[in-house]
Amino acid sequence: MAIFSPTHASFEAEAPDRSRMLRIIGGALLLLGITTAFIGPLEIQAFYLFIEGGQFHYEGFRFGSFLFAYITVQTVGYYAMAAVCIPLGYAHLTLQRWAGAMMLTLLWFWMVAGFPLTVILYLMLLTSKATTLTDVALTLPLTVIVYPALPWLLIRFYQGHAVQQTFARWNPVPMWLERIPLRVRVVCVILLLYIVALHGLILVNGVFPWFGVLLTGTTGILALDVAILVLAALIWGLARQHVLAWRGALAYFGLLTLSTLITFVQHTYRETLAAMALPAREMEWFQDIPFLDWYPAPVVVAPLLVTLVCVLAIRRHFSES
Repeated sequence: MAIFSPTHASFEAEAPDRSRMLRIIGGALLLLGITTAFIGPLEIQAFYLFIEGGQFHYEGFRFGSFLFAYITVQTVGYYAMAAVCIPLGYAHLTLQRWAGAMMLTLLWFWMVAGFPLTVILYLMLLTSKATTLTDVALTLPLTVIVYPALPWLLIRFYQGHAVQQTFARWNPVPMWLERIPLRVRVVCVILLLYIVALHGLILVNGVFPWFGVLLTGTTGILALDVAILVLAALIWGLARQHVLAWRGALAYFGLLTLSTLITFVQHTYRETLAAMALPAREMEWFQDIPFLDWYPAPVVVAPLLVTLVCVLAIRRHFSES
């Protein structure tokens, strides 16, 4: 893409130039992306450590075990970070206009997703036998910095008039991404995360909550397959601002929330782990968790409720016509 030079001196009077700071952020993003791209292939090597003859091998490590799923999802995460950070970093360095729109999308996604994740983190800390008050005291300041302080400060920076004008100076013509309302973009990213999460469940016996029943095996994977394809269609429709897509998203998460709630007020953590059919060695790891006989409904329903609220919040962007 061609790099546009500043042509209007009036911009300088309107707002200070933020190109240097944006390029610093771009360099950091590019470095992060290259680092994760380097780690991704190395993470695949971890599989060799657990197969037969490997340093950490145990009976049952395979497709369908918890650790296999964990390594797989973690590897995908590294590649995803590289796929996002490298082009986004380059776009900052070259002051491409779409970089600002994408950063605001990701930062607001961070703000939304960070709330249920932070709650879950502290629930796990407080219910763990190994956690002390010192652990909580040390974790709290770091958590506040990571969420919500850092994303909020960055949101204020990117929403600032100076940053907006800096990008406009180099790219006067709005990009297609900017034509999608910010809130709609954020919801699309949230739905994309659900697609990744549902793929993760395929790796642990395809566990899927279905109105009181935990579907597993081929049946569960078929249910997850349908759920993933519907999410992909909803993302496409929401990005194009079709009102039917908004109604579909509302119905989808309304039913999924209800189904998950009904299922996980009847099945404990222990029963859910049993449905995953994990190897005996892995089941031993979970035996010391103090809340195994609790019902996980509050933990698994909380993110769905947050998503449902987000879908409701974008209603005004969808016309009935």
